[in-house]
Amino acid sequence: MERSRQGDCQGPGGPTEPRPAATHGAGGVPDILPIGARGQFRGLSCRCIGMVERSVTVEDEEHRWQQYLLETPGGPRWLVHDSGHWLWVEPVEATSVQRDGVGRVRHAGRSYRRFQAALATVRSVAGASAEHARPGDRAWIEEYVAPPHVLGREWTARGTTWSLGTWLAPGTVVEAFGLDTPTPEPQAVHPAQPNPYEARQKPALYVSMALVGLTLLAFSAAGLVSCRGEGGDEVLLRQPLHLRPEPSPTVVRAADGSPRRARPPGRPFGVPATEAAVTSGPGMSFEVPALRPGLRLRLEVDDARHAWVGSWVTLLEEKGGEDTEGRALGLEVDGWGREEPRGSTVRKTWSLPAGTYRALVLTWWAADPERPSLGPPRVTLTIGAIPPAPPDAGCCMCFLILAVVPFFLNVSAASDFEKKRWAQSFFETPPAGLFSDGDDPEADLGEGR
Repeated sequence: MERSRQGDCQGPGGPTEPRPAATHGAGGVPDILPIGARGQFRGLSCRCIGMVERSVTVEDEEHRWQQYLLETPGGPRWLVHDSGHWLWVEPVEATSVQRDGVGRVRHAGRSYRRFQAALATVRSVAGASAEHARPGDRAWIEEYVAPPHVLGREWTARGTTWSLGTWLAPGTVVEAFGLDTPTPEPQAVHPAQPNPYEARQKPALYVSMALVGLTLLAFSAAGLVSCRGEGGDEVLLRQPLHLRPEPSPTVVRAADGSPRRARPPGRPFGVPATEAAVTSGPGMSFEVPALRPGLRLRLEVDDARHAWVGSWVTLLEEKGGEDTEGRALGLEVDGWGREEPRGSTVRKTWSLPAGTYRALVLTWWAADPERPSLGPPRVTLTIGAIPPAPPDAGCCMCFLILAVVPFFLNVSAASDFEKKRWAQSFFETPPAGLFSDGDDPEADLGEGR
């Protein structure tokens, strides 16, 4: 490709959106990058030696951008400024570009999608650019994008040239050339601007997947514990209870068949406390954990044949080393008339606030008057903390939705960014007989593999 053909009009740089004309200095030349400015860019020593301002008109709106010609040891390069965005542009051989399907071309293993095509006109020139371009010169330009790159094609009466532009992060040009004043802030979305949300797509997906996994694991574990019923209780106290060798003489069968008389005031089970065996002491203290719906008390009798057992459990809360007023609950097992030598268990639940408690247990037993006593049975009291209730489906679904929100928010933001990019895409048809070398601007494109 002849260098003289590239001139100063080389390089992609179509407009991003309707905007007012750039600020100009003397002679109508934009003063964003001064001619004569020197800098280091991508390992090359650069000097700005010229500028071309060009424009296209779309739907009666004129859009302008500036192309700065740079002198470098590797040959001419360009910095293209458009609405605050910058591109680093270098020439490429036409033979390295092939068709890649409808509306696409391929270069250096990357596929580019057609973004825009229009007739551009030179509006002003400055510096060395005046040797190759004049105001009023026209060129048919096409752009194919694959962010952060844009492949530009320019068709003039002198022939066709291709160039590759790379989008630059804000502040790059100011830093490279040591400019005293910042360049204009980027506006809208540039065709070659990388989608910032795509880089976050995988991390957001991984975070959502991790949150979903942790949510399912936590709810499954909670459900398993809850589904185990009493087996899922956290045992706070398990204590064998003392019984007197002789049964309580006060407990007799009532006329209605119950194993006890009506309970007088202050007498648990209607039996004097003097007939009870007391189980207490340091080993009867335990901690009630927080966030539990309550306690489950189980009175287990290993062999309840022809025996009645009653326990009166008082829980005293320990505060500051002293016991406060207690709460009492009675449990009883009636085995009178039972022939099988089997154990019996009675359960009751109790709601208590978190804290430290000490149990004081009075236990009675009585033999069936109609049967000979087999002696006192073995009795065990177990106090367990009931596990939290299993999560319901609605709560689980809410957590799952919250877990995937980061990913879908990022997907939505990435989609909106692309919509803004492609909303600026436009295509025109080159006028018939525009240049002397024919009307097909793609005649030089090779076929892709």
